[in-house]
Amino acid sequence: SPSAFYPLTTIDFDASWLSQVTDILDGCPQLENLSISFKSDFAFPATGSWIFDKLKTLRVHFFHCSPRDMSMFLTRIHAPALQTLTIDGLRTSPSIHLAELLDHTGGVLKQLNMLNISLSHKELGQYLLRLRCLESLHLVDSQGFDNACLRLLIWNPDSNTNLCPDLKEVWLLRSE
Repeated sequence: SPSAFYPLTTIDFDASWLSQVTDILDGCPQLENLSISFKSDFAFPATGSWIFDKLKTLRVHFFHCSPRDMSMFLTRIHAPALQTLTIDGLRTSPSIHLAELLDHTGGVLKQLNMLNISLSHKELGQYLLRLRCLESLHLVDSQGFDNACLRLLIWNPDSNTNLCPDLKEVWLLRSE
């Protein structure tokens, strides 16, 4: 039977106002690939979420807006099949929003790309604990990456463990 929703599986758009975002995401539950660039600030309602059972790739860019406010968007996405996540521009955002998104990914995320982000080893540890299947981690133009962060990524012979046992690739580009 025909769906009342658009059969779109891929969307890449610049988000300029709230109703634009909600109209697009409410009408496209079959998304497999979503790329959204926030170009201005707007407030998300206190409740509500989007469930994308088929979403495999999510890219979120925070440009020309307040990442602290706009990162609330991350808490609204539920993507149990998500395999690749790119977050760009969380220089001043509470890490809890990204951690909450990772909790909604179903544990199958294979690649995490974080660009223009500030993070501590505690935050990185919180993310990695949620990403047991992670194979690839890319940190580009990140602030706060130190030896404690590095130790989270490598095999620990003392405890004979690794937070991400499947991790095969790490990029640390322009990260300090």
